[in-house]
Amino acid sequence: MKAILTLTASLFTLFSIQANAFSIYDSSSPTNPVTSASVNLTGMVNLSLPPSINCTFDIDAVVTQDSSGTEGNITITDASLATPGSFLCNIVVINSLPWVSKPIYDADLPVLGGTAMPVTVEFNNVPINGCGTATTFTPVFDNNSSSPNGAPSSLDVTSVFGACTMVGLLTTQGADVDIFR
Repeated sequence: MKAILTLTASLFTLFSIQANAFSIYDSSSPTNPVTSASVNLTGMVNLSLPPSINCTFDIDAVVTQDSSGTEGNITITDASLATPGSFLCNIVVINSLPWVSKPIYDADLPVLGGTAMPVTVEFNNVPINGCGTATTFTPVFDNNSSSPNGAPSSLDVTSVFGACTMVGLLTTQGADVDIFR
């Protein structure tokens, strides 16, 4: 009887730890979580400069789990607005990289195997030359699936940067990254 209680307690502890973790999955390890993964997201965005222009927005980022395993963040290491789109896209400059998000807590993440849900990611004081600075840039990350690598992840970058409004949806290109608890 003692062995059954010990086994039950051990399994409960194991599943409790897994259920409360910031877990990152990427294409190279679709069944085993990793502590860090790089991702590229690209898509067309509309930027309301005078005049309104359409640009390709390309982001390179790293998703990282902290040492406790209960939170993580996204660091945008490179970003650009470019053609195809308006020739004016080349004059808009993304400044002050890298952009590091505030912590993302495991409680805010979708449950692996549960309902897919978007996660708001918060960056502070993000400048774009020609627009100004977004006091808070809050793109929304979505796995678009309830399992790792089920569908390409996306980032809704609709936000206000000083005098400009950006509207657009970026999707992963190449390796996909998903975050779950």
